[in-house]
Amino acid sequence: MKLTILTSLFLSALLPLSATSCDDNDKNRYENHTVSIEAATYAGYIPTFGDTNYLQEGMMVTFEDNLTPKFFPLEHIEGFTYKRGHAYELKIRRSILANPPADALNYTDTLLEVLSDTPAPAQREEVILEVSDKTSPIDLDKHSTRSNIVNLGINIREKGSTEWQTVAFNKIGGFNFRPHHKAELRVDKITLEAIGHDTKFERFQQVMYELKEIISETEVQ
Repeated sequence: MKLTILTSLFLSALLPLSATSCDDNDKNRYENHTVSIEAATYAGYIPTFGDTNYLQEGMMVTFEDNLTPKFFPLEHIEGFTYKRGHAYELKIRRSILANPPADALNYTDTLLEVLSDTPAPAQREEVILEVSDKTSPIDLDKHSTRSNIVNLGINIREKGSTEWQTVAFNKIGGFNFRPHHKAELRVDKITLEAIGHDTKFERFQQVMYELKEIISETEVQ
């Protein structure tokens, strides 16, 4: 009789532990990190369905425990607004999701504190930019073997220039490109004195733009 009672008490004590163990698997985990962010944006491809990718500029982020920078969209860190031409050191919290969405990362990053915000040495001037209504193929990786993928960017030129250049869709900070619309913009042009580590494929952007004013925007039929 005593053995039966002791056994029952032992099993009863185990049940909450088992429940807690199962619950732990359903909870998010959290990590705090210190990260540094390059002053130069980095051009990367955002995969889409089908045979087209869209070129975007993003942040190159280095974690304190890994010296290899990682490419993230500019909006990746919740609560943080990246300004082109500024280098940052941040404290962030990474939430590792117990039940992540099927089509997204299994973690999110949130700003805890801006430890430093340093404008990089650069030439800054105001210029007028023209934005074409047309998109064009672009390939920064001149030795890429991904020949079956078409990478698209927008076409811009500084007023007075006769040459268009194809750049990332978000090349101009604060401006959202709309297909079949041409625009004239007043922007701050930021030309960094030095750029990031990898210059082989022109991925780090020495020249960046920040929108000051939309002078005109016209739909092209």
